[in-house]
Amino acid sequence: MSTQDESLIIANDATLKDMEGAAVAYVAELLKVPVMFLKAVTDLIDGDKPTAQEFLQNLSLVTSALEETATKVTNFINGKNPFRPLTIIST
Repeated sequence: MSTQDESLIIANDATLKDMEGAAVAYVAELLKVPVMFLKAVTDLIDGDKPTAQEFLQNLSLVTSALEETATKVTNFINGKNPFRPLTIIST
């Protein structure tokens, strides 16, 4: 990983790096078109199961989560706020 990449990841508190999305975001910026990404990660590093088994298990989980999240985001964009407000409790 380059020093610049590492600095950007730390500065943005990022948890993953998306090369495909970066290319789309670059073109969107050139064209001044807004863009948003929803990403589902299936290939975890250093899992305790064989790679193929872990991938298929994760694929099932992230597909469900992505479907639910995409619906919520679409509803939010259309003015139907599906997100519950956070309640902050201080002690």
